[in-house]
Amino acid sequence: MAYRLPTREQAARRLKQLLRRGSRTAASERSERLMLMLTRSCELRCSYCWVALSEEHYGRFNPGRASPGTPSGDMSPETLRAAVDLLMRSDRPALELQAFGGEPLRVWPTLRGGLDYALQHPERGDREIELQLTTNGMGLTDGLLEELSHLPVIVQLSVDGGDRHSRFRRAHLVDDEGRRRQDAVAGLVASGVRHFLNTTLVPAAAEEAPERYAWAQEQGLDAVQINYATGMAWSEPQRLAYLEGLAQALELSRQPRSPRLFNWGHEADPVPLCADLIVDVDGSLTHTGALFHEARFPDLGSVYARGHLAEGASLDSRLDLLELYLATSTAYPPSTEKGSILLENMLLGASCDLLVRQLAPR
Repeated sequence: MAYRLPTREQAARRLKQLLRRGSRTAASERSERLMLMLTRSCELRCSYCWVALSEEHYGRFNPGRASPGTPSGDMSPETLRAAVDLLMRSDRPALELQAFGGEPLRVWPTLRGGLDYALQHPERGDREIELQLTTNGMGLTDGLLEELSHLPVIVQLSVDGGDRHSRFRRAHLVDDEGRRRQDAVAGLVASGVRHFLNTTLVPAAAEEAPERYAWAQEQGLDAVQINYATGMAWSEPQRLAYLEGLAQALELSRQPRSPRLFNWGHEADPVPLCADLIVDVDGSLTHTGALFHEARFPDLGSVYARGHLAEGASLDSRLDLLELYLATSTAYPPSTEKGSILLENMLLGASCDLLVRQLAPR
């Protein structure tokens, strides 16, 4: 199918349209979503991850009190239950709870208790609830996959492909990361657990989208989400290479028996702006962009903060897309180096939105 890559000027116009639209799509109007930062411990140190990962106090529950600096340790069962209570207070007919980190499987007993609590919560009623688990796969043992197969959980497998594709992921607490990664993929496919591959491209790998998608197809994975790394500077040639690769991946996904490609869903927030809220290990509530960029853009923490569970934090405090943009521009004005990086990341997201709309079946 013939297509034209969006220009930067077209992306700027689309970004303005998205900001005026706000953060709610038809799907999100129906569903309430909350993410959980269960631990800051992780077996890997990926070059594109700006979460302030730390092994300090791993294995110890954070006391659940807001304190200066970056929280450490693991989310306690009490804080996790309070987060689930917060989600259940929503009046929306559908609910979504996503476990994140760090690596959430490193605190599986706490996570399992939280999942059971959410499923059996008295305020859930008959509402459908989607439970999602984001994992690097290092802890996906046969035993754990057997447990997951009996739970209504979707596994978001954060893997970038084969050895060459994964050159930006560094083992930190494990040996033979490549073998473990491959075992995790094979085990997940064989288990029957619902899943999708979440793969991230850095500027130096801008053109790899079709390769990553083809790799997922070879492995027998069900579905794929292709992302571009945020918090990094993308040159114009890299921007165009990413868009060209994304277009090729979209075309590959049209073939029979191909993995579902989630990128077909447009009207996405222009990353790094995201209306999703996340509860940190200490019970603080914030927009996800603050945690996902905290190591390089720490000033987002104060402007994205939405309160604390122990102090009556509410999901109604969520900022819309325009408010998030203004808060981001306050912390990092577009005229500054860091502000320019964030703005260019938003424009790349708007470019992706335009490209998907252009290629979508009429």
